[in-house]
This record gives sequence, C-alpha cells and structure tokens, in this order.
Amino acid sequence: MRDDRRLDLIGQIYDAGLDASQWPSVLSALTRSFNGNAACLFQQDFITGAARPLAFDNLTVKSFSDYGTYYWKKDIWSPNPRRHAVGEAFLSHEHVSDTDILRSEFYYDFMRPNRLFYATGSLPLIEGHLLYMLGIHRPKRGGRRFSEAQRQDLQLLVPHLRRALQIHHRFEQATVQREALEEASDHLTRGIFTFDAGGRLLWCNPVGKAICDQADGLTMQRGRLVAVLSDETGRLHQLISEALHTGNGNGTASSTGSGQAAGDAMLISRPSGQRSYMLLVSPLRAGRGPLDDRQPAVAVFVSDPERTPELPTTRLSRLYGLTSAEAQLALQVAGGHDLREIAAMSKRTMNTLRTQLKQVFQKTGTRRQSQLVRLVLQIEGGGGSPSR
Repeated sequence: MRDDRRLDLIGQIYDAGLDASQWPSVLSALTRSFNGNAACLFQQDFITGAARPLAFDNLTVKSFSDYGTYYWKKDIWSPNPRRHAVGEAFLSHEHVSDTDILRSEFYYDFMRPNRLFYATGSLPLIEGHLLYMLGIHRPKRGGRRFSEAQRQDLQLLVPHLRRALQIHHRFEQATVQREALEEASDHLTRGIFTFDAGGRLLWCNPVGKAICDQADGLTMQRGRLVAVLSDETGRLHQLISEALHTGNGNGTASSTGSGQAAGDAMLISRPSGQRSYMLLVSPLRAGRGPLDDRQPAVAVFVSDPERTPELPTTRLSRLYGLTSAEAQLALQVAGGHDLREIAAMSKRTMNTLRTQLKQVFQKTGTRRQSQLVRLVLQIEGGGGSPSR
C-alpha cells in the first residue's frame, strides 16, 4: 500500500473516532484498499456473547440484523474471540482451516449467502467487557486468500484503529451519560442553568427556558441571567462570582469581603405579583479545562413556588424538630413572604411570628432568609437534610 493511501486511511479512521457516522466510509475505503468485497466492524460483549454491528460495507442491514440476533452464536470465531492477540492483524486461515469453515452451519447459512469466505482482520481493542473486531472479506468463488503483505499493511493501521475506537468508546459513554442526565432533568420541576468559568450560559433544562421565556422576573440576555430589578441582578451575579471563586479552590469566603458564603440563595421578585422565584447558586468542580474553558463551573437552580409542589411541613418538622406552626412559617418566609403578609394571612400577631421565626432560625442553624431559602431548596432537591 502506498504511503499516501495509508495516510489518507489513517485520517479517515480518526475522523470516525470523533464522528461515528464516518465508520461506513472507513470500511468502504478498507474494502477497496485490500481488494476485498465486504467489510464489517462490530462490538461484542464477551461475557454474554451478544454482538452489535458498528458499521459494514457491501453487506445488507438484514444480514447484520440476523447476525446480531442469531448467527453470532454460530460464528466459528465467537466462542473464543480472545484467541486473536489484541492489536495484531491476522489471516483467517491461520486460525480456522478452510475445511472447518466449509463444514460449519455458519458458512452455509450466513457466509456463503453473503459471499464471505477468506478474511483478514484484527481485534484492535478490548475495553471493559467489550471487544471490537474488524474483518475484511473475499468470497470463495473467484476470491483468494489475503497475502502476508496485506496482513502487514493492515498491521500498520491497527494502532490507529485502536486509538480511534478508544475515542469512539469514551464519546459513546459520555453521550449516554449526558443524554440520561438531560432526560432526567427534563422531569424536574425546577429550572437548572449551568455557566462556565466566565459566567456564560452553557445549558439550561426546559423548565429553565420556560421561566426565562415567561419574562416574569428572570430573563436571559447575552448568555447571562438577568433579574427585572437591577439590585437583584447585581446580587445574582455576585453569588455566581462567589461560587466561581469557591469552584476554583479558593475557599468559601466571598472575594468581595462581604463575608457571604459562596453558593448561596436569594429571592427574585416578579412583576406579576406572584410569589418570588427561589434561586440556589452552587459551585461545580469541573471548572476551567486546560484546552477548553467552556466547562460547567456554576449551577443555578430556580424554583417557582407557583408551580413547584410545596415541601410538606411534616418533613421540616421531622428533620429539625419544628412545630407545625414553625414549619409553616419557615416555608412562607422561604417563599418570599414578609412577616406582615404572613400575619395578615394567618391572623397571628407580629410578636408571635418574630418569636417563632427566632425558633426556626435557631433549630435549622440559619440566621437569615437567604439561608432558609437555600435549606428549603436543598431539601426539595435531595429529599433529606443538607449538611450544616
């Protein structure tokens, strides 16, 4: 194989490692380069034996569907795929004789209909309980064995194929995890926003987008959360800055010297007159990457008391030993009501409410409304008591 052709194949292989849709093009190029008539790349679980095709060339979808559901059990190589040395190119007749192939059910029912007989290939990678196998094929009629020179040509490509499959495997794992997290976040009742180390929005879930689209106290402007009141916007950005400071490993004290703990909570007023949004700002440990600063560094959680099921007072009572009246007061204060509003709603005196609020702060280990909001949000999210 000419050097320029080999370099072109290597480039295509790495492209496929980053974009799985390119694997069929890689196999097509390998088929042509090795004068084959078909090629396949599949993933096999060597614990269960189940096989899954990643890509194939000049084979029908039905053929691979049949292989994945039945014929992998009859494949004369699959009972012991590890007989092939990892990272080594092989020639099929070195491992299974032509006579044994011709006697097998696998040949008559699968290989012959698909015009497969001679092969060269490799087991380039075993990752966990998964192995990856490449095969380039020729038919029995009109075909011939692959040569030693062709095995050596394939051997020069195997290290690059191995690395590209490692990239593919890790991307696939990361994609599955990300999609699972995003799907789970879609079912939450609170908005979630993540920001990078520069305070720019990276992602929000559908609830967060709906809150911003409603423009009732919070909007998104140029990638930043903005409150309807300028002083609340300033406070929000200060909390994000403090959370960034903490996420960068600089402790929990505010860089502004205000003494506020980074990763705090606040209320956001709403022009509609509905109860205030409750915001919790929390640092994340991902931070700034060495090559890409677009990593999540801060998360902002937004709860809408008008749409979020209210935390049962019994849970607060059980966790902190609050009386029923104290637990109800804690939820009302955390929801943005001042004592005068609560007095009017509950027909309790201001003196009674002040005494009860003092007890709430003492029992919950909080000293101000924002800390109480944070505590309530944490219990809503985790179903238990946050550390104090």
